[in-house]
Amino acid sequence: VDWLPYPANARELLERDGVLNLTDVIETEFEKHGVHAFGDAAGFKDLPLKLIYEPDSSLVGDLRIRYPRKAKARVGIQLKASSPIRTYPHMGEVIFMLAEKGIEVVIFAEPHSVIIERPHPLITNASADALDMEDSVALAGLCDCLIAPDSSFVHFGCAINVPTIGLYGSFSYSIRRTEGHPDNYFIEAKGECSPCNHHGHGGEAWPSHGPCKRSGFCNVLAGIPAERVARKAIQICKA
Repeated sequence: VDWLPYPANARELLERDGVLNLTDVIETEFEKHGVHAFGDAAGFKDLPLKLIYEPDSSLVGDLRIRYPRKAKARVGIQLKASSPIRTYPHMGEVIFMLAEKGIEVVIFAEPHSVIIERPHPLITNASADALDMEDSVALAGLCDCLIAPDSSFVHFGCAINVPTIGLYGSFSYSIRRTEGHPDNYFIEAKGECSPCNHHGHGGEAWPSHGPCKRSGFCNVLAGIPAERVARKAIQICKA
């Protein structure tokens, strides 16, 4: 199997016996689960929805030393999704609610993309250390619970068997979620405009005629109370 640059040179394509192009597979399928959509395009039927990944043990040991626990319970949070319409606008409130309850919070985000305006001894900004993805997943495995929007950390959490809370609004969790820990909890916000299945074609962050075009955030996701998310994370940590 070769990975070709995109766009690929026509001569390079013709040198292969076959080419698998997954462009727009998930962007145009709103009924099948995303894994099954990709699998069908590649010729695999009924792929399992459970991922399994085990971080390198020496890396985990190193991160355990670099990030000693600050509290009995630790929650990891992916601050943003790659698309603003899938980003939960109240995640900052959740972070401070957990910290005020004596729970350590580890923030995962793009390197150097987060500045904490109100520093708190129980808030660890992992983005300040520019961790790569392997490091981030290993550190996530040292958490008691993960909270994430409809994005990568939902799947990472399930793959490393950490209880994960996933927040959904613009897409239905039934076609996006990954199977994992029995304590996984998916909150799907409801609204007149959801699920809009908006992927941001042509660089459009929001559907052109939706309310979030005016507000600058997903109004449906904003309807999930921060208290509900924090309360569920606390319940998982105490289990």
